[in-house]
Amino acid sequence: MNHEALQALYELCRCVVIPSRFEAASFPLWEAFQAGRPAACATTTSLPAQAAGAALLFPAEDVPAMAEAIKRLWTDAELRAALVEKGTENVARFTWDRTARLFRALYRRTAGRALSAEDHQLLAAPPLF
Repeated sequence: MNHEALQALYELCRCVVIPSRFEAASFPLWEAFQAGRPAACATTTSLPAQAAGAALLFPAEDVPAMAEAIKRLWTDAELRAALVEKGTENVARFTWDRTARLFRALYRRTAGRALSAEDHQLLAAPPLF
């Protein structure tokens, strides 16, 4: 599938559901956030941390809980709007500038070089997920 087709699917969807049992970094979750779509995802691996309150959660094996999450996303406009707002805030934490500054701090620390105040701040911050 090409990029344009994938974007069109996100633009046309009402919500995104990620029932994965095995997930590392979830592109569908981040794509949903980026596209301004509400999401629900399984409570497996790092998905809850990545969602950071911006998605409904359900156990991957619990089909009724998944169905309830889908129903809530489908029928509750206020919930969808709140999750979209949180998802937009969530994805905004990731920028190329912040990533470059964090890697610079990591390289400086690894090389035994002096760290700036910003380097210390970046390295002391909790992981984003």
